[in-house]
Amino acid sequence: MTALSESVDLARHGRIAVLTIDNPPANALSHHVRKGLKDGIGAARADPAVGAIVITAAGLAFIGGGDQAEFGKPARAPGVHEILDLIEGAPKPVIAALHGTSIHIDLEVALACHHRVAARAARFGVFAGRLGLLPGAGGTQRLPRLVGVEKALQMIVGGETIGAENALRHGLLDEIVEGALTPAAVAFAEKAVSERRPLRRTRDLDDKLAAARGKPEIFAAFRTSGWNSSGSRGARRWPSVRRPTSRARRRWGAPRSASSSARSRRTSSPPRSCWPRCGWAT
Repeated sequence: MTALSESVDLARHGRIAVLTIDNPPANALSHHVRKGLKDGIGAARADPAVGAIVITAAGLAFIGGGDQAEFGKPARAPGVHEILDLIEGAPKPVIAALHGTSIHIDLEVALACHHRVAARAARFGVFAGRLGLLPGAGGTQRLPRLVGVEKALQMIVGGETIGAENALRHGLLDEIVEGALTPAAVAFAEKAVSERRPLRRTRDLDDKLAAARGKPEIFAAFRTSGWNSSGSRGARRWPSVRRPTSRARRRWGAPRSASSSARSRRTSSPPRSCWPRCGWAT
């Protein structure tokens, strides 16, 4: 095993390179994680003995969002989009091995991989939608290509989270794993190499989008279906229905200045100061 950075290791299992993220407590996508992923993918691409790459993580979840310590600071390369482009553009299959709850940038990293396998208890969603925000790392483009426009609306705009069985049924997952996740992901990768499966880049998938083209009734039906940002039907929407009270602003940690109050009236999402506590990371 080779340490690529303080939080990413590279190991070889036959023809399969395994990149393991271990950045406790939540495997945040910190700069050293991004750098480790870039170096690991580069090394695996350059090694002719490597046939596929597995990205997995230690701990309770795959990647737990962005690093709060980096919020509000100048961006450091490599950025998230550079990593996603490296993964999706890799000439060898990249498989995401998922466990825990993937509702932040972790889902968008997984969407950029060519295949996704997950533990049966894994769950998936787009938490940004519950804050009146949109995912910022390609989730709006890649998710509907895998699960279809209707399910993507429910997850991105409606804030719905789904389990592994549901994710497999809609095309988000390729396989549900029983038992140890990493060995099963390595076995899946080995099978993909042996069968010489073509690279399945999410950005190139079009069949589920084509099925929705020229059908504005899909969006009209969603608007009247009762889905809302709580991820359920019929529940009260957050947060633009009414102006947040001073008590609510104190709860979110927002400053009680005149400019902050004006901003709260103009926007439909919680104030910027609450984003780290909300876990918003895309």
